[in-house]
Amino acid sequence: MAKITAIAKEAPDDFMEQIKDKIRLEFAEMVPEDKWREMVHSAVDSFFKSHERKQNHHPYNCEIVKSPFDTIVHQLLVDEITEKMQAYFMSPEWQGQWGLVSLSGSECSYVASERMKELMIECAPEIIQRMLGNTLQNAIQGLQFST
Repeated sequence: MAKITAIAKEAPDDFMEQIKDKIRLEFAEMVPEDKWREMVHSAVDSFFKSHERKQNHHPYNCEIVKSPFDTIVHQLLVDEITEKMQAYFMSPEWQGQWGLVSLSGSECSYVASERMKELMIECAPEIIQRMLGNTLQNAIQGLQFST
């Protein structure tokens, strides 16, 4: 008994950890094998499987709760893609610059990069359609019904 007391006084945390480990082992041995498999299976499922959470006990009002695994993978992908996109858009082809914008050469402003200009020219029809399409259609319908 004196030896145990001496060990406990020298390293109380280590001694407590050894006792905890011994108790865990004892309890683990008491759990039947099929229950142990069921517990492990349940723990693995809860880590990998998403589940529905119903709100207000309504069958159609539910949300999908991501599993911890989904959450970890999603965050890793977000971090990696964000880093790659930032590096891509920091390349010289996407950098604007200060330059002359007036014909007289007296006015200086921030000018889009050549790549940005190319992209805007290429996408201009779709940009205009998305910006003005609904407004113009409503104006035409207003004219049709006003007569």
